Amino acid sequence: MPDEMSQSQRSNSSNIDSRSLVRRGSVASEVDMCTSKRDKTMSRFVEMMNFINNEMTSSKRLAKAGREGLIERVQEWGLEQANLEGRIQALKEENERLRHELKQAEQKQVSMPMSYATVASKPINKLSEKEKIIEKSRRQPEHTLFITSEKFTNGKKVQDEVTKILDPRTQILKINKMRTTAKALIIEASSKEDLEKIMSNPKMKDFKCELPKKKRPLMIIYDVTTNKPDDEIVEDIRTQNFEDISEEEFKNEFKVRFKTGPKGKSTCNLVVEVSPQLRKKMSGKKLYIGFTSVNTKDYIVVPKCLKCQDLGHIGKYCAKTENICSHCGESGHIKKDCQKKQDPSVCIPCKNRGKTCKNGSDCQTHRMLLDRMIQKTDYGQ
Repeated sequence: MPDEMSQSQRSNSSNIDSRSLVRRGSVASEVDMCTSKRDKTMSRFVEMMNFINNEMTSSKRLAKAGREGLIERVQEWGLEQANLEGRIQALKEENERLRHELKQAEQKQVSMPMSYATVASKPINKLSEKEKIIEKSRRQPEHTLFITSEKFTNGKKVQDEVTKILDPRTQILKINKMRTTAKALIIEASSKEDLEKIMSNPKMKDFKCELPKKKRPLMIIYDVTTNKPDDEIVEDIRTQNFEDISEEEFKNEFKVRFKTGPKGKSTCNLVVEVSPQLRKKMSGKKLYIGFTSVNTKDYIVVPKCLKCQDLGHIGKYCAKTENICSHCGESGHIKKDCQKKQDPSVCIPCKNRGKTCKNGSDCQTHRMLLDRMIQKTDYGQ
């Protein structure tokens, strides 16, 4: 009978299915510990049964030492068994928790957008639309010439006179196109050499020929502390990131233009004007300022007028006398008072230029003005 009990107890103990537990990290070590305790408990159980078989026979009277030994062994075995069962239960709960977290993580990965940290940790393989335009302008620089005259103040008249002087066939000029403004003729040639031929023509001495002056690029520096004066922040940027550039040289290549971001915060975004060479050093890299590191990016924003809702200027310089509704495009009221909110909104910049637009991220006018801004910016070669 004792042998049958021993075999039954072994069978019940061996039914613990440790394969169902998650074998990783600390959970795996806990499983190994439980297995060791189970083996030790079974050994104690066998030793106790042997004691009962040898000492508690019908031919022997159980002595006091025997009774105390039996009680001690039963107590120890009971405590170890309870401890083992408690650990097994804890491992089951831990296993269930890990399964639940894994399932939630898989659902989030499929149905939810990635966090900023996740996106930032991934390598960037594709250029943004703005970066593509910048790279294109760097690879294919424009060769443009502005021609004006004190005698002929009208751009169209300047064109008429210049075309009488220039002969593309005999002078071997490669001109892509010409266009006029109110006061100037703009010539776009195939190369820098073609522009030089025009400017060096003796018959052009009565005209003023100027190459376009491109603006320096703007960059935005995110999350800059507002607790320091601008000159101290500029010096921190120089000494911690561009120590090879002298203070005087850095002041010429790096100028703070303005700040953006919510007011009253401990940080703001700093928009700076930089030289093409300095932009190249800053692009795609972090800047160290004081005890923090911050991100930088090209700042290319097409201004929008909140009065007429058009692009390319701001309300301060708007020539319109009435407000334009940003929803329907009609004058005399603003969006909150619009009576056509049930109709699709109108892309006013495209409407003003006779273009069709879905009034979204694919606005033709916005792309045209963005491209024009980039073409007027010196990003270097």
